Amino acid sequence: MFGRVLTLSRRNFSNGLLHTSVLLEESLAALAIKSNGIYVDGTFGGGGHTREILRRNTTCKVVGLDWDASVFKSDAVRDIIREFGSSRFFGVHSKFSDIEHVLKGIGLPPRVNGVLLDLGVSSMHLDQAAR
Repeated sequence: MFGRVLTLSRRNFSNGLLHTSVLLEESLAALAIKSNGIYVDGTFGGGGHTREILRRNTTCKVVGLDWDASVFKSDAVRDIIREFGSSRFFGVHSKFSDIEHVLKGIGLPPRVNGVLLDLGVSSMHLDQAAR
């Protein structure tokens, strides 16, 4: 199986640490978010980019992928689902290289309006010695 949509637990991924998305405005401007668009956040992490995509257009959908399953146990994911609904946000534990299979698996078309990959060092991983 390429990945799966995860159920949520009550544990807080960040242990109260605040995650701030970098280059947020620049990333969203480059995506040029469209009504009814489908976007993939291939490095979901703390969900900051996903949250802003969903806020800026009330009809778009976001598939949030991350290879780190623990991010889907966070308060951020629960808050995104609570605020925007599970019909607009799909959190999937998967590598971003499996985008096509993930989209097919959740019933979305293989063509999307934009893909965001926030590549680089993750402060969430550096902030926690166990990670």
